[in-house]
Amino acid sequence: MMSLRHWPAVLVLALLPAVRAAAPPLDLAGAERELLAGHPRALAAAEELARARSAAWAGWSGLLPRADLSSNWTRYEAVPAGGVWREDDETQRHVLALSQPLFAGGRLAAGAAAGSAGLKAARERHRAALAQLVYDLRAAWVDWLAARELLQIAQAGEEFAQRQLQRALQQEEQGVASRIDRLFIENSLALAGLQREDALTTELTARLRLEALLRTELSSEAELEDLARLLAGLGAPPAEAGEASPELASLRWDMRQAAWQGVATAGSLWPTLSAGLTWSNEGSDPFTYDSRHTTRTVGLSLSWNIFRGGANSLASLGALATARRARHLLDAGELGLHVEQETLGRQEEAQRRKLELAERSRAISRENLGLLEQKYGLGMVPVTDLLQGEQNLRGAHGGLVQAQSALLKAHWSRERLAGRW
Repeated sequence: MMSLRHWPAVLVLALLPAVRAAAPPLDLAGAERELLAGHPRALAAAEELARARSAAWAGWSGLLPRADLSSNWTRYEAVPAGGVWREDDETQRHVLALSQPLFAGGRLAAGAAAGSAGLKAARERHRAALAQLVYDLRAAWVDWLAARELLQIAQAGEEFAQRQLQRALQQEEQGVASRIDRLFIENSLALAGLQREDALTTELTARLRLEALLRTELSSEAELEDLARLLAGLGAPPAEAGEASPELASLRWDMRQAAWQGVATAGSLWPTLSAGLTWSNEGSDPFTYDSRHTTRTVGLSLSWNIFRGGANSLASLGALATARRARHLLDAGELGLHVEQETLGRQEEAQRRKLELAERSRAISRENLGLLEQKYGLGMVPVTDLLQGEQNLRGAHGGLVQAQSALLKAHWSRERLAGRW
């Protein structure tokens, strides 16, 4: 029967979308390739980039000539007029119009520049979205690896307590050990079982979260790279983000886009001059005669919105406010990024120190447990000291795993902010 401690993980499983059955990747690099190739977040980011690309091309299209074609066909019945009876009449008209804007107060060129800036901002947001997706995968991957190791540590602790309990039962039958020692070991075994259940729930939850990202089923028994191997592959700590940060780069391009949009809006206050060529063919076909004629027209067109109730001026003021807002957002983004990177840098340094201390603590605890086992076999120390030494070793090993996981995630967070991915 399933323990009540497993129900949170089961609830997470019920809320997750259906996963596909496929051969799971057993290394982080393969998981990243599969994630970027077909994850819905990656596909949505690609579609957003395609939308921005279309909008940029639409902005440039305003500088190109325009061609419009229209056709009209009309048939109607006439009534007697002037003694001439016309049973019906038919009119056809075909018009081809070509136009080219010559001057629009800089509105069209500014619109094209705004579209280009928007496309570059979208590219940076696309890069940031993929980097965030990769980081989420790496963090989930490390959380699962850490949960697996913590589960193994808890299982080893339970097995150790079980061996000591069997030994204590034999010694109690022989009159060497007391009932108090056996009860103490049984209590330690129960506590180890609780820790194993918690670790099992944590491992199951971490695995389900990773499966949701990879959209595939993972086996808890799969052989994977360990945390130590991932730590060995870490590069040097990244420098300040600066120009390489996709978040800051997108904000910069947003500011430039807003500035060009302000220029385009201000261009509506100026007149518009365009040249045009029109070719039309029109004719009627009564039952007694036929007449058609063709007209070609070349000319210039000048239009000026002199008064629109203040709409153009208000739109210009709104565009200027939008540009100032983009500038403030960039300033806030630079400040926030600096604080976040400084915080992550200090966290990474702290985790490196904690990792060194955890490695030393595990080595000392392991040596101490070996000595306690020897002394316990000789009857020099009670079983409580032995169990306490084993608990210290498990605690030191668990602290080492947590320090490894935290160091990996802190380093990858700095790399993501610095635009390394």
